[in-house]
Amino acid sequence: MTDLHVPLADPFGRADWDSRLGNHPDAGVFHTAEWARVLQETYGYEPLYAPGARTDAALWPVMEVRSRLTGHRGVSLPFTDYCDPLLEPAQVEAHLERLCRTARQHRWRYLELRPGQMDLAGRPVYRKYLRHSLELGPDAQALFDRLRPSVRRNIRKARRLGIRVERSVQPGAVREYYRLHCLIRKHHGLPPQPFRFFERIGEHLLRPENGLVLLARHDQTCIAGAVFLRFRDRAFYKFGACDRRYQQWRPNDLLFWEAIEWLGQNGHSRLCLGRTEPENTGLRRFKMGWGAREFPLYYYRYHVGKDAFVAGGEAGVPGYPGFRHLPVGLLKLMGACAYRHMG
Repeated sequence: MTDLHVPLADPFGRADWDSRLGNHPDAGVFHTAEWARVLQETYGYEPLYAPGARTDAALWPVMEVRSRLTGHRGVSLPFTDYCDPLLEPAQVEAHLERLCRTARQHRWRYLELRPGQMDLAGRPVYRKYLRHSLELGPDAQALFDRLRPSVRRNIRKARRLGIRVERSVQPGAVREYYRLHCLIRKHHGLPPQPFRFFERIGEHLLRPENGLVLLARHDQTCIAGAVFLRFRDRAFYKFGACDRRYQQWRPNDLLFWEAIEWLGQNGHSRLCLGRTEPENTGLRRFKMGWGAREFPLYYYRYHVGKDAFVAGGEAGVPGYPGFRHLPVGLLKLMGACAYRHMG
């Protein structure tokens, strides 16, 4: 085994971590020390980042998830749709070897990698998803003209009904969004993530202006919301929710449009709309309606016991219809207990 002489990096160890990330063209919000702090302070995960050579902070980020229920493992990165390694192509194999060796040394069950567009050539794919990316710009009319006609009609309908959209980074907006988040998770038969996860996002990302919350209101009632994260000229749609009683008023369409317009006019060139299961045709149709491009998204899993990358694997976490009948308070308690074991 090659001795790489590459120490693992701690993103909390240097104050200029994020400014150095800015030198890399593929750096995004999930490479930042702030996102690492969100994961560590919410779930107790520890960062074990393998740095590259292009800048001091170029890296392949991994967090260690330690759980007696689901096993110890490394994930790049937990609760992150994908995280591109910030490496030159010639560096990939050496750093992949480094990470696999780290997995063996730490006696993990497995190492899961979510490397965005990077193809780990010759290795089986563990899971296949899609991601959608939308090019932005300052010309709002050009962006609006690119929308599917049905999306434009929905935006106009929401405006006629008097729905308005607010932008905020304040704790009150996070709390309002979380109320909607709990409702939509209940509808899907899933517990919500713990509120402290969103509190940490607010503290470390939203208030330092690396993200924003958008809320759609009718009169004084908050009926839809979304959380966007941003770093440099790239933005990422992270969470969205609505009160389904008002869904036919199309508040999500107006909310998304005002987010796209604002991001384009404030220096952002690209908006990632996140991960989608290939069979979720409704969500794919919604994302493509904004003029987004669709790309494959592959996850890889190194099985430590087999000393090999493995194919297949279980599907994503399903919804349980019975959970729809449970009170939101109980679902919150379940989420607070369960999510740190999931990663």
